[in-house]
Amino acid sequence: MAPVQPLTLDDLDPKPRPLDLLADAASPADLARRLGRYLLAPGRRPQQVGPDATARLLPAPTTPLAAGEVYLADVLELLETVSATLRAARPAHASDLDAPVSTSDNDRVELTDLAGRAARAYQDLVDLRNAVTAGLTATPPTVDVLAGRLVEAASFGIGGALPPVNADADALVRQATEILAELNRRVDAAATPANAGTDEQVACVKAIFGRDFVVVPRFTVADPAALARAFSGTDSGGAAGQDPLAWFARMARVRPAVEQAETLALYGQALGTGAGLALAVGQFPASAQGNTQRWVGLPPASPDQAVAANAASVVALGAPPAGATLAALVLDQWSEVVPSRRETTAVAYHFDAPSTQAPQAILLAVPGRPATGNWTVEELVNTVRETLDLAVVRSADPVSLGSFEHLVAGALTLPNWGPGEASTVDAGRLATPPAGYGVPQTVGEPVLQSVAFNYPSSAPSMTAVRQGRQVSGIVATGLRLRGTDRQTRWQIDAVPPNTTDASRYLDVYTGSSNNPDTSANLTVRAHADTPPGEYRLTVVTGSGQSSRPIHVLQRFHVNPTVNPGMLRQEQWGYVADPLTVTGRRFTESGMTVTSDHRAVRGTVAFMNATTARLYLRVDGSPRPPVVWDPTEPGAPHKPPEPPEPYRQSVTVKLTITGVAENGETADDVVKYVYITLDALHWREAGIQ
Repeated sequence: MAPVQPLTLDDLDPKPRPLDLLADAASPADLARRLGRYLLAPGRRPQQVGPDATARLLPAPTTPLAAGEVYLADVLELLETVSATLRAARPAHASDLDAPVSTSDNDRVELTDLAGRAARAYQDLVDLRNAVTAGLTATPPTVDVLAGRLVEAASFGIGGALPPVNADADALVRQATEILAELNRRVDAAATPANAGTDEQVACVKAIFGRDFVVVPRFTVADPAALARAFSGTDSGGAAGQDPLAWFARMARVRPAVEQAETLALYGQALGTGAGLALAVGQFPASAQGNTQRWVGLPPASPDQAVAANAASVVALGAPPAGATLAALVLDQWSEVVPSRRETTAVAYHFDAPSTQAPQAILLAVPGRPATGNWTVEELVNTVRETLDLAVVRSADPVSLGSFEHLVAGALTLPNWGPGEASTVDAGRLATPPAGYGVPQTVGEPVLQSVAFNYPSSAPSMTAVRQGRQVSGIVATGLRLRGTDRQTRWQIDAVPPNTTDASRYLDVYTGSSNNPDTSANLTVRAHADTPPGEYRLTVVTGSGQSSRPIHVLQRFHVNPTVNPGMLRQEQWGYVADPLTVTGRRFTESGMTVTSDHRAVRGTVAFMNATTARLYLRVDGSPRPPVVWDPTEPGAPHKPPEPPEPYRQSVTVKLTITGVAENGETADDVVKYVYITLDALHWREAGIQ
């Protein structure tokens, strides 16, 4: 049997820093490698252990814990909680701790201090990049130096940087080459001009240590005395169940970020590594005279007392903030509205509107006999009737005239207005054909002016389709999109010098349109293997053709093959060797992996855009205890045999989630791979 050796984090040389341990919490395999490198280093490896041995961590030590020691599994759980708390927090701004002022938050950041921290981190990153480059270009490559530099790279939050225990030279060179590419990318992304402001300096630090790194700048408080009065002058004492600790416990039930902070404080108390949960309450604006004000988190002291309006309550974990320069994290923030004791309301109800309406038309007429100048009742009635008849009169075509067509073929009879006036006019004077009537017209070439894809408002300017997807409701607008022969063909062409046969990868379908001469409704489908890039959407008519650019975007994809494809469950939990997955559009941050098996959970370590490593933790299946009480009536005279182990292979589905881009839904970046778990089970002795 392999030897078992107790080991603590204090034994490591060099000792891991707190930020190293936080990074290892996201990738427990790195911590296992860090401990294994120490145990199997020359001079420390036991004599009975060969040079090609590997180390496996046993969370439960075989010897009792000394005073002040805790289990590694408890440390990892604590580190995961710290990481979750930091991910949910944001850096505090100056405006979080004082009344509004004329200057912005960035104007009150200690920029000199922030720039100095960013410059030192950037120089360390450049020095490490140069050292890795020198180690790879040496002849032969300096393996020991490369291993040490890879350990340093892990301190910058580069996943998978720690070299495996007893890695051979070729594997170490390959790993160092991958890490060097990531170092070069971070050096280029972190380059910052000398006069950079706060946002640029924060972006520089995030480029050095990773996007999820939390940067906390120091800032200057506008009025330190008012800040002190806000905390010293706030009365937060209340009856049982109303004090700040009780309020914090209630908020933890409904606010996830507060729950993380509460869990972290409880872990600190349980492990003896923290000061427990202590809260300091401050309320803004503070009284200029130093008067005590009641905390808005408490109920009113009396029914007639009003709750302070437009008050900001700050609950600090630990001692209250003090001094002119501070740095802090905001774990959570929200607004609450306290209802007024009295409010004026109104009631609206539906009622029938008046049925009478004003006239919608006026008939203006003159007497039929202008000489008399007077109306008669009969003439007035006949005028209204004639108006109603004329309202439904329509033009008559030759088919409607029938046998009477010859009477109106050349002339149109009009009423006589007076003696001796002509009663007919030439019909050609009433309807003159437009110029060019009956002459064939030549339609010019089509002009495709715009192509609008039906994407959500978050991506209004996208003219792209993603691999393996179909986009409907595409509106193409232009001029003369339908030729003289009424025949129109839509197609997608490759852009030179690309010689791809676009018709093999892209399909375009047309739908109905209210005005086919100026618009068309299209559907474009891209095959899963369509090469990404720019293409041309082309309309072809008998008079010519016109094109507009569209793009094919790469989709998130994970190949189904995982190497290695099997995990083995042991009696105690451990972190398995990393599994390698390949695909497309992998990102440095944001990728996650979950399992449908309760014993398997893990994290994703980004390598490059097509390769990632899965660090999976396999929980143990401990042997069930043997319960035997010889004093119980009817109990056997000797303890029963302990349960026997047996194994069963089960399929575990791993869900790998990527980062959605514009136009994508959450389902578009969810992929599945399957591995086999050699699960460990227990049964009573003698049962097959």
